[in-house]
Amino acid sequence: MKWIRLISTLFVGICALPAYADELPTIEVDPAVEQAAPATTTPNTPRSRKAKSDVKPDYAPAQDMLLQAMSLIGVKYKWGGATPEAGLDCSGFVRYVFQNSMNIALPHNALGMAQSGSSIDKEELKPGDLVFFNTLGRTFSHVGIYMGDNRFIHSPRAGKSVEITNLNQSYWSSRFTGARRYDGTGGTPVNMAALLASVPKNTGSSKVSATASSKPVCKTIKRKGKKHQVCEAPKTARESTSGRSKTSKAATYKKTSKTVSKISKASKNTAAKSSKAAPKAKHSSTSKKKHK
Repeated sequence: MKWIRLISTLFVGICALPAYADELPTIEVDPAVEQAAPATTTPNTPRSRKAKSDVKPDYAPAQDMLLQAMSLIGVKYKWGGATPEAGLDCSGFVRYVFQNSMNIALPHNALGMAQSGSSIDKEELKPGDLVFFNTLGRTFSHVGIYMGDNRFIHSPRAGKSVEITNLNQSYWSSRFTGARRYDGTGGTPVNMAALLASVPKNTGSSKVSATASSKPVCKTIKRKGKKHQVCEAPKTARESTSGRSKTSKAATYKKTSKTVSKISKASKNTAAKSSKAAPKAKHSSTSKKKHK
């Protein structure tokens, strides 16, 4: 019986060995498969996210800034001026445009603007970049906003207004000292023709009206039977008309006073004559009485 039990236990042990051998590889292989699966899938998701974050929209962020700047064309230059109503100097103009279009606060001087932002080469200029010039013997004494197509907009000097200037002009190209770019301002090239067309037509009305008012207005006036040509500006003409009305009133007053004086003189003369005639009549009456 013992031998039978021994043989049976050995037989069961031998039959059970291949079962464990088949399960071991499955235990080792299954985790490997489970670990390999996420290894192939996980790297794909961050790559796609990075690709999406690297994509930048293709638009011109400086469009609003340039439109804001061009709406100020014709505003008079004033040293230290910070508002269109009071006038704008070069840095005041740039500061006003950046504040109202991009909500970016800049210092009110060209040197302070040149010390912030990032420096760029002239060949890298994009719309919205700042361009600096040496106009007063200082490296950064004048500033403007680059528009593209070698043009920039600025408030030049006393006696001038905000205007667009060609950067290739000899005066400005010889005095160019550098350019700076602020975050979110340098944009792709914009359509200059569309920008220029979007400028309100009444921006130069002040200049036109000023030139029109400076032109003399000539009139032909007859005085004492002779023709006289009088040329005056509209404003002076208005003032002259008011002056003429005053002078005409004064003239009529003088005429009336003269006529009154003449009438008074005539009345005095007649009174004097009558007074002289009265004694003569008395003398004649007395002489007649004596003769009788």
